[in-house]
Amino acid sequence: MSLLPQAVAGAKELMLERLLGRFCYYLVMQLKSPDQVAVREDSDVAYLLDGLKSTQKVWFIENNGRVVGGIRIDTKSGATGLDVIGPNVVVGDLSIESSERKKGYGRELMLSFENWVLHQADLPKTISLAVETDNEPAIRLYESLGYRFLIESGQRLARPGDNDKQLWFMYTKLEPIVL
Repeated sequence: MSLLPQAVAGAKELMLERLLGRFCYYLVMQLKSPDQVAVREDSDVAYLLDGLKSTQKVWFIENNGRVVGGIRIDTKSGATGLDVIGPNVVVGDLSIESSERKKGYGRELMLSFENWVLHQADLPKTISLAVETDNEPAIRLYESLGYRFLIESGQRLARPGDNDKQLWFMYTKLEPIVL
């Protein structure tokens, strides 16, 4: 049995999801800046606000007025893989409250963020990120959104992270959808 029909169907579904996400971006922008939300200090996502650099941005997503997740990005290209993928916007952190995982908030944050990147004329349209090698749910999410592993010498590029866990690097190149 060939996987090609499944791959084509999956690619069409992702393109439709991204197109719908871009349409919704203009109707109900779900991402909120830190000054638009109240982030509890004891929440799983509060660390996203720590030590922000001038090139970094943070957005949050709410459900019923409560912050359930956030994303921190850096508009300055990361050094890892720069020679392979060129200039890129870096997802530094994607965090969802532990009680709110597996409800689609990570996907919504990523799609909204990708949409934002596409509408910034001065930013590269390549996005990179690092993911812990044992974080299967995150890896599945990124792969479902079209992210690929950065390959160096025939192997997935890996480096030690801040907490001594190995990280794999992934990236995607965004393409505008023309109707």
